[in-house]
Amino acid sequence: MSIPRSSRARLVLVVLTLVALLGATVAAAAATRHKPKPKTATVLKARKIGKRTLLTNARGLTVYFLTGDRKGEGCAGSCLGVWPVVGAPAKGKLVGGRGVRGKIGVVRRPDHKRQLTFRGKPLYTFAPDMAPGKAKGDGVGGVWFALKAS
Repeated sequence: MSIPRSSRARLVLVVLTLVALLGATVAAAAATRHKPKPKTATVLKARKIGKRTLLTNARGLTVYFLTGDRKGEGCAGSCLGVWPVVGAPAKGKLVGGRGVRGKIGVVRRPDHKRQLTFRGKPLYTFAPDMAPGKAKGDGVGGVWFALKAS
């Protein structure tokens, strides 16, 4: 028994279409499986300093906030020599280490730099805290305070 030519052409077309669809599905699945995950950056950590568990930057230096500062505008010029900004990485998901409970974010400062925030507060370090485990800036001027980790 022979298949008519038009039916044979349709059968070939259907088979080719199915092969093409199968190939596209396999390619899409492979692309999804091998898609690189977004990078994460552990930018804040919890550390026992004295009798409190305070927030530190990735290098272990205590981080502080300035009362009333919401957009990184509270400290500029010579102030930044004493209270350096905790900068935010340009890319990646920002995460806190174990014991850090609160929203981590970024604010764009008036000088256009990205500054890390915790619970909406722009973060700074204190220049005299030259090594991890120090919190000399806590309470300075009644406006600078170390942040508790949770």
